[in-house]
Amino acid sequence: MRGIPVIGALLLGLAAAALAGCGTKWDAIQDGSYCSDPVAFDGGVTYTAHVKPILDTACATCHATTRAGADRHGAPSGVNYDTYAEASANGESGLNLVRRQSMPPDAALASADCSVFGAWVDQGMPQ
Repeated sequence: MRGIPVIGALLLGLAAAALAGCGTKWDAIQDGSYCSDPVAFDGGVTYTAHVKPILDTACATCHATTRAGADRHGAPSGVNYDTYAEASANGESGLNLVRRQSMPPDAALASADCSVFGAWVDQGMPQ
């Protein structure tokens, strides 16, 4: 019976350490500072000029129509960002994941890049 409190204390300590490491990420989401950089481009944000370079670097390494199986690193087969048609079809759902910092899985998208992506979606995802 004495082993149960020890295991409980160990699990509690691990949970506290994990939450402490997430502080800055969670704080940035909560205070609205993440993904809220001012975005100003003459003529607005477009896929070709502003968004495609971000998606090619941060998303299309896994979410590409040319990737299959293990090359997708777990990305669902119908969720791609390497073409305008695919990116605009998945733009809103992708933005929600990026804003929650669930994607990309390796590291959060830079706040400025997230803001550009968000502005593109807000402007109706022009090509």
